[in-house]
Amino acid sequence: MAGTLVGRYELEFPLGRGAMGEVWRGRDLATRQPVAVKLVQLGNIGDQARVGETIARFRREADTLARLRHPNIISALEAGRVGSELFMVMELAEGMSMEAMLRQRQTNGLGMFPVESVLRIAKQACSGLAAAHAIGVVHRDIKPSNLMVSARGHLTIVDFGIARLLEDNSPRLTAASQTIGSPLYMSPEQTTGIDVDGRSDLYSFGCVLYELLAGRPPFVAEMPIAVMRMHLEERPVPIRHVRSDLPNGLPGLVDRLLEKERGARPPDAGHVLRSLVGISDNFTGSPAPAHEADRRTFLVGTGDTVRGARPVPPADPGPETYRATLVADDPAQWPGQGPKPEDEGRRRANGGPDGWPAARPRRRRRRWTGVLSSLLTFAIVAGVAGYVWTKTHQTLKITAATVTVANPDKIGCNSTVDVVGTIDTNGKGGPVTYQWTKDGENLPTGSVTATSGQQQVRVELKWYLSGKGIHHAEAIFQVFTPNVISAQSASFTYTCAS
Repeated sequence: MAGTLVGRYELEFPLGRGAMGEVWRGRDLATRQPVAVKLVQLGNIGDQARVGETIARFRREADTLARLRHPNIISALEAGRVGSELFMVMELAEGMSMEAMLRQRQTNGLGMFPVESVLRIAKQACSGLAAAHAIGVVHRDIKPSNLMVSARGHLTIVDFGIARLLEDNSPRLTAASQTIGSPLYMSPEQTTGIDVDGRSDLYSFGCVLYELLAGRPPFVAEMPIAVMRMHLEERPVPIRHVRSDLPNGLPGLVDRLLEKERGARPPDAGHVLRSLVGISDNFTGSPAPAHEADRRTFLVGTGDTVRGARPVPPADPGPETYRATLVADDPAQWPGQGPKPEDEGRRRANGGPDGWPAARPRRRRRRWTGVLSSLLTFAIVAGVAGYVWTKTHQTLKITAATVTVANPDKIGCNSTVDVVGTIDTNGKGGPVTYQWTKDGENLPTGSVTATSGQQQVRVELKWYLSGKGIHHAEAIFQVFTPNVISAQSASFTYTCAS
C-alpha cells in the first residue's frame, strides 16, 4: 500500500499493526525527514457504533500528543482524515524497544542489564511520565514495547492510543468496568476497570523496572486472567532476592511502586525521578568504556561477536544488504543523552483542518545521527516485518463458546450426563485452554488443539448424577487462551429418590 499521503508524506514500508490500525515508516517530502504514519481504515469496521468510537479515540490520541512537549515523549506532527481513512503523522522514534533489547539479551546469553543502564533509562521514562501527568494525561499502557531507545541512549515513550485525559469533561471511550492495558504490566485498579490516575502508570513503570533488573516481569502465568489475579492478590518475589548488586534505595523504590494500594505508592513521577537521581548519584557502577570502539558489538542478523566494529553501510544499501552495529554488552547504555534540538517553528501555526491538531514543530537532527538511527530502525523492521504479518493474519482466535447437554434424556439419578462446550474459531490452528466449573467447583484447567481449518472444537464434561432429593446442577465453561471468552453455562434439575 506504499504511496503518498496528502501529497506530502511518502509511505515506505509497514512497521507494525495494532488494535487501531497500522503504522508505516514514511518520509516528509518537504523536509526529507523520516516520519511514522499511523493509518486506520474506517471501511474495515462494520459496526457504526465502533466507527464513531474509533474516530473519537483516534482524535483523542492526536489531541493528547499535540498537548505534550517533552524530549522523552513522541511528537505528533499532523493528523486528519482523507475519505474513510484516518491518519496521524508522528516523529519517528529511532532505535529499539526495551522489549526487543530484553529478548536480545536473553537470546545471546548476555545476562541482566547493568544497573547503571537501567537507572539511566528509568530516569528518562520518569521524566516523560512526569510531563504527561503534569497536564493530566495518564498513558495506561506503560510496557517495554512502548519505550524506544535510540543508538545514543535516548528514550522515547510511544503509543498514547489509550491515554486518558483526567481533567477534561469529554465522555469516556470505554465502559466504567472495561479493562484497558497489557496484563503483564497492569495496575490492580486497571484490572478491575475503575478510574485511574498517574499512580497507575507508576505501578506499570514498577513492573517494567522490575523486569529490566530481574530479566522477567514480576508476575508470569500462561493465562492473562491468572496474571491479572496476581496483580490484585499476590506480591512478587522481592527484587533484592533476585540480584544482589542493587544500590541502596532501589529495592525499596521498586517495592513501593508495586504496592497494591495506590495510596501507598510514590505520589507522582517527579517524586520517583528525584529518588532515582539520588540513587544514581550515590551508586558507583562499572566504569564506562573509554571509547565506543572498545565496546563488544555484534552484527544484526548474525551470531558473530566482534570487538571494535563500526557501522559501515555498503555503497548501495538495499533492504537485505545493510549492516548495523548494536551494543551487546550494554544495549541500554549508549553515550550521549541530553535534550533534543530546538524546534524549527510551526509549519501550520493556525491549526489543522477540521479541528485536528496543528502541525508540530520538527526537530533538526544531526545528519550522521539520523543515518545511524535509520539503519538501526531498518534492521529491526526487516527482521520483524514478516513476523508481524504472520502474527496478524495466521493467529488462532476464539470467536464464541456455547454449552449444551448432549443427552438430556439421561438426566436422572445414578446416570452420566454429557455436557458439551463448543468453541468457535477463526479456522487457524493452535492450542486452546479452558476450564469447567461444576456446581461452583473449579475443575483443573484443560487444553485442546484446534487444527488448521477447523472452525469448531468440542470439549465434553461427563457428569455423574447422584445424591438424595431434588438437585439443581449448573456447568460453567470458560475459555482462557488464545483469548478470553466470557463464561457460558448450562443448568438442569434432577431428582434422586430418598
